[in-house]
Amino acid sequence: ECPATHSVAEGVGMIDADIEEVESAAALVLGKQWRGGDDGLKVLKDVPEIYSISINSAKISDASLKYMAELPNLGNLMIRDTGVTREGLRKLREQKPDLQVQARGEAMLGVNADIGTSPLVLTSIFPDSGAYQAGIREGDVVLTVDGQPVKDFADLTIAIYGRKAEEKIRVEYERDGAKKSAVVTLKKRPDDQQ
Repeated sequence: ECPATHSVAEGVGMIDADIEEVESAAALVLGKQWRGGDDGLKVLKDVPEIYSISINSAKISDASLKYMAELPNLGNLMIRDTGVTREGLRKLREQKPDLQVQARGEAMLGVNADIGTSPLVLTSIFPDSGAYQAGIREGDVVLTVDGQPVKDFADLTIAIYGRKAEEKIRVEYERDGAKKSAVVTLKKRPDDQQ
């Protein structure tokens, strides 16, 4: 919690920083009003203390990820409804394996898990979700999505990001030591669910 914050125009490219300790921590928030595109994020190199970036509907693409990869203290990336691709996010995660990514789009699998823990043990399943209907249950350990390895919740959110509702994916998981596989039909994320 920052005792005092300074912010610049919500959604335009807001940087919140603890005024008393500006050099210790900063968070960047980009909304749909962001007009800087990918190249506007070149300035990130001048703010190495950024530890968190939240992007919601900003007009950016994978080209912006190289600027994020250069941030030495970046630990959290929340991304929703942008032009960034799954593959771009996977590459960023390869460069920054400890980066916790929460990528959200139109479709959802319908599961919860603890962030930052590996292997990925599901802590709850949404009733009537695609995961529930496919037989995936709390306590299952997710191994892959469409053949891509999943080591934690960040990998899982990346695997679903950019997909559409009603799209089918194959989830390999383990239950009680036995490997299983299910085809899951993704559901539309409710408008009220962040």
